Amino acid sequence: QKLAGFLCSNDALQCYDRIVHNMAILCLRRNGLHKNIAESMFATLQSATHNILTGFGLSEEGYGGISQAYEEQLPLMGVGQGNGAGPAIWALISSILLYIMEEAHYGAFLKSAISSHICRLVGYAYVDDTDLVHTAQHPDIPIQSLFPQFQDAIDLWAGLLEATGGAIEPSESFIYVIDFKWSGH
Repeated sequence: QKLAGFLCSNDALQCYDRIVHNMAILCLRRNGLHKNIAESMFATLQSATHNILTGFGLSEEGYGGISQAYEEQLPLMGVGQGNGAGPAIWALISSILLYIMEEAHYGAFLKSAISSHICRLVGYAYVDDTDLVHTAQHPDIPIQSLFPQFQDAIDLWAGLLEATGGAIEPSESFIYVIDFKWSGH
């Protein structure tokens, strides 16, 4: 179709370590997990003392846990490295974020070669790496007119990541412009 567009390959900064527990619980509940199981898992994560295991052994000093000042502390967020539920939790959260992007009418409009059916692809994700795509809806729309739309799409994605406790890692994120020039042949 030769539609002008953009691709943004971005990395979520420490996505497992920064997941807001309320967001994770809502996503788990939305997908059928019983309330007591979700609350038990996150209460355990919030009250656990965390130590670092290195090649030299387990660190003597830990962080988190219940202390005398516990009432005044904000609980630790994140699902923890090595938590077997971590990948599933992030998959549920990122699926909802991609759905929100679709509802906001961002994405690439692709035409099936066989059925001529138009489908929309917002992006695809693997763990904390996500590629977002956005194209014009017609070949006559110039790339310049898409800049504000794509910036809005990136701003929405960054805001959605922030709502989950995350952020975009700029040093591992890239934007590619996709455009076509008619050569007459």
